Amino acid sequence: MKRQSILIELGLPYFSHARELISGILDYSHRNFPEWRFLTEPLDFFQAFQPGFMRPELVQGAFVIAYDRRPSLAALLDRGVPVINLTLPEVDLGIPSVTIDDRAVGRLAAEHLDRPAISETLYVGIDLKRSRLRYEAFSEALCARGKPKPHHFAEDKTGLTDPPARRMKRLAATIKKLRQAPPGRLGIFAFSDSFAHAVAEVCVEMGLSLPRDVVLVSCDNDEQICNLSHVPLSSIPSNGRKIGYLAAEALHSLMEGESISPLTLVEPLHVVERLSSSRVAVDDQVVAKALGIINEQAHTGLRVYEILEFLPVSRRNLEARFRKTLGCSPHEQIERVRVELAFAKLREDRETNAKIAIACGFGSSNHFERAFRKITGHPPSFFRGGHQPSKMASKAS
Repeated sequence: MKRQSILIELGLPYFSHARELISGILDYSHRNFPEWRFLTEPLDFFQAFQPGFMRPELVQGAFVIAYDRRPSLAALLDRGVPVINLTLPEVDLGIPSVTIDDRAVGRLAAEHLDRPAISETLYVGIDLKRSRLRYEAFSEALCARGKPKPHHFAEDKTGLTDPPARRMKRLAATIKKLRQAPPGRLGIFAFSDSFAHAVAEVCVEMGLSLPRDVVLVSCDNDEQICNLSHVPLSSIPSNGRKIGYLAAEALHSLMEGESISPLTLVEPLHVVERLSSSRVAVDDQVVAKALGIINEQAHTGLRVYEILEFLPVSRRNLEARFRKTLGCSPHEQIERVRVELAFAKLREDRETNAKIAIACGFGSSNHFERAFRKITGHPPSFFRGGHQPSKMASKAS
């Protein structure tokens, strides 16, 4: 079969979400359509569209991240190239989009911040369509749980041109005002990891502790940003690999002349909990650091002795600290985190128990099934396809 050239024009190809999107696209191509040859920006992109290089046969399909009709997108559409957009545009571009379900992101953040100790909540975002959707769903979900309506701090597009110090000052004033409200912690949901990073900086400068004074969660789960923050950031993964896979499937259909849905939404799976929203705001910094390592690396097959390489204590000392603070051992906490990850995968109902066991850090499917039944009270099959999520949550919490 003749090879076909597919353009991947994502704007920022090296940030975490874009890497996941590309991985999903490649997954689909390798399994179903190996004839695709990929062109990536900037070199191939400019060769394709600069004057003197325009060759109609060069691109047969394309993936873009487009919020409006920019010149490069117009060039593709004017030539009748099938295009899939991997974000939610601000205006109707007349092309199909496959992207994260922003309302589901807001609901998941509300669930994560629905805690008795949190008396006020705040959304920090920007005046964009997808940010507004996240706030609306976040607000609706909290109100449905009997919580007060969250406050809204959103930068408009003109405000982003202000000096960073001025913008940080406005945010600090908002946080200070909310901290003067009824006693309790402030829960903050930030539009993205970069927004959350700024929130964490402001909180540190104000002398506030995360998560003792402020509980913070964001979206994208860019590990570099999350771990470079003053306090490691809890974040909702964008499920980019699945978005990329479904987008490639949609592009293939378009190239075959088939009609597809104008909008495909992909739900996020879970919150990757790091210290910024740890459910146990412990005074013991050794336990806090161990929890951060567990939450980030449990899926890799992490063992307790590997945690000790980063801590100035013995195994016996760490075990005693965990029992005193959390009522469980480090190994039991690792198992709990793995089961939570496995539960998210079971909701998709796309992989076998053996594959889930490997992806979540269990040694075998038997180990996975034993641990899952011990913690949830049910076998994995009970939760496939999203059945009975509330029972899972109550057992694992």
